[in-house]
Amino acid sequence: MEIEKYQFCDIQLSDRALIENICALNGGTLYSHTFHVMYLWKDLWKLSICVEDDFFVAKVLLDGVEGYFSPCGNPDKKIEFLKWFIDNKSNDCILCNISEDDKDFIEAHTDGELSLEFAREDCPYIYDKNEQLEMQGKKYRNMRGSLRKSTRGYEWSSACIDKDNISDVRFIVDTWINKDSTDRHDKKSVKLALDNFFELGMFGVILYRDGEPCAFSMGSFTNENTFDLNISKSIVPSVDLLLRRELFKLLPEDVLFIDQEDDMGIEGLRMHKSLLNPIEIREVWVYKPNTCDTY
Repeated sequence: MEIEKYQFCDIQLSDRALIENICALNGGTLYSHTFHVMYLWKDLWKLSICVEDDFFVAKVLLDGVEGYFSPCGNPDKKIEFLKWFIDNKSNDCILCNISEDDKDFIEAHTDGELSLEFAREDCPYIYDKNEQLEMQGKKYRNMRGSLRKSTRGYEWSSACIDKDNISDVRFIVDTWINKDSTDRHDKKSVKLALDNFFELGMFGVILYRDGEPCAFSMGSFTNENTFDLNISKSIVPSVDLLLRRELFKLLPEDVLFIDQEDDMGIEGLRMHKSLLNPIEIREVWVYKPNTCDTY
């Protein structure tokens, strides 16, 4: 590979198999590097990708600052990219979504030329599926009470999203879009997920109240034992905990952990995710040039 000739193109559904294979072979991938996350948020991030048979790296625009995700794949090609980044981009661009393993790799191969900072706002919250289903002990007391309160007075049912009920999910999305003032990128990403649910290999559940569709959750798999939950929408109040619990109940048995992504530095979201009792807040790092005051 000629380092001077990195070619970045729009991410396509046809890239999925190759990118997922690279992630599977290299392990420890953050949710941000999963194909479905990059594809769903490609417009918000202005994301493009350079992908080869054993390596990929994404280029993005975050808060007006050009950046690159930590590269994934062949170790030699990752080293080449880091050298290229240092020589050509480190004065102007960030390097982000750096896992703890990535951090160790970067520090071992860049001779301290990239000073990494802890990025608390980018750290994903990890939950133990079985612990969340059992809800044992004092730390789950408030969640148990909220769950009981939210289910009173109605008949509830749930099902995995499939070709027979995806029209019910579309009804929820259309109703939510008409009622909600959420920014256009959120709406666009949700519609993109719905329109390409099966092509993206996503998994989700739909919740019914008295037989009527009222909420859904969906995401995809970071690896064989971790599910990345990144979309939950409802058109009735106070069903978040019930919807989350139904999703956890219907996930494949092999899934042991739920990744509910980062809190974006939003204090209310940070408090909410913390109150759900994560077993880990996974550390993420970032490189920012001295000239970068944003992100």
